[in-house]
Amino acid sequence: AEWVRQQLEGKLPDLYSAGYEVVTTIRGPLQAAARAAVQGQLIAYDRRHGFRGAEARLPLDREAWVKALARTPPLVGFEAGVVSALSETAAMVLLNDGREVEVALATMSWARPYLTVDSRGAVPGRPADILAVGDLIRVREEPADGTWHFGQVPDVQGALAAVDPHTGAVVALEGGSDFSLMQFNHALQAARQPGSGFKPFVYSAAIERGLSPASVFMDAPLVFGTNA
Repeated sequence: AEWVRQQLEGKLPDLYSAGYEVVTTIRGPLQAAARAAVQGQLIAYDRRHGFRGAEARLPLDREAWVKALARTPPLVGFEAGVVSALSETAAMVLLNDGREVEVALATMSWARPYLTVDSRGAVPGRPADILAVGDLIRVREEPADGTWHFGQVPDVQGALAAVDPHTGAVVALEGGSDFSLMQFNHALQAARQPGSGFKPFVYSAAIERGLSPASVFMDAPLVFGTNA
């Protein structure tokens, strides 16, 4: 929606007052799948690098917890919560709506403390290994069984663009983990080098000119001379 707004701003002086209805080639089900794919993969990647710690450590004051939760919005599918109690097998977490939910230790097995980009600490043996009462954390309810799982907002971004190869129409476009977290659109604004993503264009141009996947080329340096 923000991309469309940017395209129209400046072209339509009455954009915000004339009641325009804008039709795009984005397909709702594909856009939903793109969002789920980007968020799911970013969460999985982020977890492989460990738990970076609570978003904040709040005073042991329930009123302070309620105020902090009121100003902390959901991000990337995770709700904010405050650890209200700890046991050997679970953490009790206060949510913004006043509920207290149980988050089992089994959902924290991924949360080895982040040490460096390439190293993590030990798997937590109990919630107190990584959490303390008053910690502001992230949790998510699993729709399949209603259990609550421990998580964190990914500290990494990604993007996805899906194009209909027959028409060139953009059918899905996801520019990051969560628009509320960052409005920079990595699919359209990042201007990064394409890397191996450019290979299909090179290969298709070669095939169009008579080469085949079996064509062999010397994998050796090339030297181009110039006339003095």
